[in-house]
Amino acid sequence: MTTLPLSGLTLIDLPRAELTLAQLEALEAQAQMPVSPKDKVIQYYLVYIYSLLRSDELAEAKFVLRRAPRNIFTHDSDELVPADPALVSATNVTTIVHALDYYDFQTFFNTANLELARLSDMDISATALKKLVQHVRDKNYNFISKAFVSTTLTDLVPFFGMDIEQIRSELLSRGWTISRQDASIILSPTKIKGIKLITNILRLTC
Repeated sequence: MTTLPLSGLTLIDLPRAELTLAQLEALEAQAQMPVSPKDKVIQYYLVYIYSLLRSDELAEAKFVLRRAPRNIFTHDSDELVPADPALVSATNVTTIVHALDYYDFQTFFNTANLELARLSDMDISATALKKLVQHVRDKNYNFISKAFVSTTLTDLVPFFGMDIEQIRSELLSRGWTISRQDASIILSPTKIKGIKLITNILRLTC
C-alpha cells in the first residue's frame, strides 16, 4: 500500500492506501456527509477504529461511532448498534480492549479469533484486526523481553494468544534459548542490569 499526502484525500482512498491517524481524522468530515456512500462510510469507521486501537487511543475508539451517520446503524434499537457485521466485530473488540485487564490478554485474543472467524480474509476489517492482534503481541513481547531473564513457555501463552509450540518458535527466532536443565524454561537473549529473577518474581537489587 502507498501512503498519500494529507491534502486531496477522499474516502475512495481507503482500500488502496495506508492512511495515518492524522489522515483518518481529516476524513471524518467526509464520512459524516449525507451524500457519502454508505459502504465507504462503514469502511472508514472500520479502519479508523482499529487505527485508534493500535495507537492506544482507547477512549476515542470506544466513542467515535457516536459521531457516525445514523444510516449505518439499525433502526430498531435505542442503542447505537451497527447494521454491518464487520462493524459489530470492531465494536466488540473495542469493548474488550477498553476494559482489558493488564494480565487478561487471553480474553482479547479469544475475542479477536472469534471475530476473525466471522469475517472474510479479504475483508478490510479482517486485515485491520490482524494488525491489531500483531500490535498487542509486539507490545507484550517488548514488555516480556525487558521484564524477564527467564520464564516458562506456559506463562507466556496469555501474552501471545498462541499455542506453546508457536511461542517457542517465535522466541527462538528472536534469539531466546531453551534451558538445558528444563525444556519448559526459555531464557532471554539479554540480561537486565540491576534486576535479577527469583522464582519468576522480579526484584530490584541494590
